[in-house]
Amino acid sequence: DGTILKVGGKTGTSSGEIKGAPKGQNLGRNAGFTFTYGNRFSGAVLVHMPSQYAMNENFTSGIAVKISNILAEDIAPVLN
Repeated sequence: DGTILKVGGKTGTSSGEIKGAPKGQNLGRNAGFTFTYGNRFSGAVLVHMPSQYAMNENFTSGIAVKISNILAEDIAPVLN
């Protein structure tokens, strides 16, 4: 019907560092993205990488945004 769907979101990351622990010791890395589609749908995508993998990887909240974009394709029929 030509109605414009307003979409909004906010990203964030956390390194999971333990205060006072030796450098490099952490609980893992976290990335998050909260979003709204119009005034009917909202949600959050959270990504956690455990410490044994996080020490060798570097990712940002962009990974959560990418996942939400993939999910948006699946829920598009409901939005229309």
